[in-house]
Amino acid sequence: MQKIQLYCPGVSNHREALPLYGHPFLKKEWFPSFPGVFEFCEKHFDYNLDTDSIMIFPGPLGHKKYDMERTYEYYEKNRGKRTIYGFTYNAIDRNFPDPDIGENDFYFEDIISYQTSMYKSERKKNQFPFPPLINDYFENQYYRGPISIFWRGNNMFNRVLPLSVIESTKYKKDFSITPIGSEFIGDNKKLFLNKMTDNLFSFCIRGGANFCRRFYETLMMGRIPILFQSDRCFIFEDYGIDLNDICIVLEFDVDIFNKESLVKKFEEKIDSWISTHDVDLIQRQNREIWEKYCSPLGFLKNFYSTLKA
Repeated sequence: MQKIQLYCPGVSNHREALPLYGHPFLKKEWFPSFPGVFEFCEKHFDYNLDTDSIMIFPGPLGHKKYDMERTYEYYEKNRGKRTIYGFTYNAIDRNFPDPDIGENDFYFEDIISYQTSMYKSERKKNQFPFPPLINDYFENQYYRGPISIFWRGNNMFNRVLPLSVIESTKYKKDFSITPIGSEFIGDNKKLFLNKMTDNLFSFCIRGGANFCRRFYETLMMGRIPILFQSDRCFIFEDYGIDLNDICIVLEFDVDIFNKESLVKKFEEKIDSWISTHDVDLIQRQNREIWEKYCSPLGFLKNFYSTLKA
C-alpha cells in the first residue's frame, strides 16, 4: 500500500492536526491518546519535504498570539506549490472577539480549511467542519427513563435567557451552573459525564465560538442533544445526515424575548419530536454517528479517504 506524503512546518504544536500524529519527531506523550490514531497515521502517512507532498498546518496563521512556530512564513513560501490543509480549533469568533487579535476566522482562499467554528450561511467551498477532539468515555449504557434534560456549565456568552426558558419547561431538569472551564478539572469531568449518562437529553448551546463541544460529547455518550440553532456546520451533514434526525433544534431570538410563549413553543417542539422519533434508536444512531464521523479516528479515516479520492 502506497502511503500519502505529508509535510508540516515545525513539529511541536499539532494537537488539532490529526494527520500529523504519526510524525516521527513527535512524542506520543505530548498528545491525547486517541485509540487507533497514532497507528493509523503510521500505517497510511509518510512525512517528508518532497515538493509533491501535501502540507498540513496545525492551526491559525498570521497571528503572533497563536502562530508560535512562524507557520505563516512556511505558508508564504509554499502557497501555489503544494496542496495545503489547515486545522483550526476556534475558541472565539466575531461575536466574542479576542481583545488582542479581534475575531478568529483565519480564512485563506488557497487553504483547504477544517475549522470547529463556521457559519453555514457564509461557508466557502474550501471550508469544512472540524469536530472538537474528545476522548471516548462511553460505557455502552443507554438511557431508559422519563424525559429529562441535562446542563452543566457556565452561563456566559448570552446563555442566560435560553437557559432560563429551558429551565421553565415542564420536563425533569438536571441543571448546574459552574465557573467557566471548571467542568474539565479533576473529578468534575467524571461528574459531568455521570450526569449526562443519567439524562436522555443534553442542552447544547454555542460558547465563545460558533460550535458546542457538549454537542459532540452528547453524541459520544449516546444521548440526544437539544440544540440551540446558530447557523452552525456539522461534518456529518456533508455525508447526507439530517441534523433534525439526530437532535431537537430550537431557535431563539434574544431580541424578541417572551418567556411564556417561548416555553410553550419549546415544549411543543420537544413533544412533537419525541412523538415522531424512537429515542432508543436515536441514542444508538447518535453514538454510531460520533464513531464514524466525529471521533478522532473516524474523522481521520474520512479525511484519508478524501486525500485518496
